[in-house]
Amino acid sequence: MDTILQSTNATHYDRYPEIFSVVSAIGKEISEKENRELDVLSFGCSFGKEVAAFEDKYFINDNIIGVDINDECISTCKSSGLKSEFLTANEFREINYLKFDFVFCMSVLCKMIHDINEKPLSFDDFNNTCKYLDSKIKVGGYFIDYNSNYYFLDSDIGDRYEPVKYDSIKSSNTHTIKYKPNGTDRIETDICIFKKIK
Repeated sequence: MDTILQSTNATHYDRYPEIFSVVSAIGKEISEKENRELDVLSFGCSFGKEVAAFEDKYFINDNIIGVDINDECISTCKSSGLKSEFLTANEFREINYLKFDFVFCMSVLCKMIHDINEKPLSFDDFNNTCKYLDSKIKVGGYFIDYNSNYYFLDSDIGDRYEPVKYDSIKSSNTHTIKYKPNGTDRIETDICIFKKIK
């Protein structure tokens, strides 16, 4: 996980409330049914604003880990006073036993083509990251992939998941262009939540 996927660290508190609310409701059902705390990963956590919202509103009593490739971001997170654990990408890679109920990958698997005139993320980088994150998700867990340059089910491990559609979520890529694996043909979809079924 040495590849910088998203080149900007822009973030703000509770920036995807519709998605967070939906996933939080799914999480509460799991937690109540299985009588346990949830394990949640914020992948590409930047300066920790997403994690702060999770602690305050969406996963209050659960176990949250934030991971980012930018060591400065993680240093800021660790000094923020948040109770969650924060790890650099290198630290996270060394911990093989971690498995999560929810992996959030929000505006990470993309280049912001409109905003700063970048080329799209390569499909290989997208695919390899999806495969790596799949190894961290429990069967029955969920991958949340918003604003990516490709469709999660087109990745090599897409057949292990089923898409979960909610009417309250209107687009899975409002700030990016989403492509088929060839990097040329565009697609549009409202689906950004995927349940691991095998």
